[in-house]
Amino acid sequence: NANKYKVKFDNKGKSLLSGNHVAYDYHPAADRLMVGSRVVAKYKDGNSVWLYAGIVAETPNNKNKTR
Repeated sequence: NANKYKVKFDNKGKSLLSGNHVAYDYHPAADRLMVGSRVVAKYKDGNSVWLYAGIVAETPNNKNKTR
């Protein structure tokens, strides 16, 4: 991704990042998720929210119930 994004961090100032270093804040369309893409999953446990990093191993399809 050749796009550049200005990012403001909570307590660390600002930075200019390429599109390869930022994540979507919503569920992207399945056709945008390629095998090998880096993803972040949000998990809520009571009042806590956890973020887990991962890599797409297979694209969503009928065989894996679009997971």
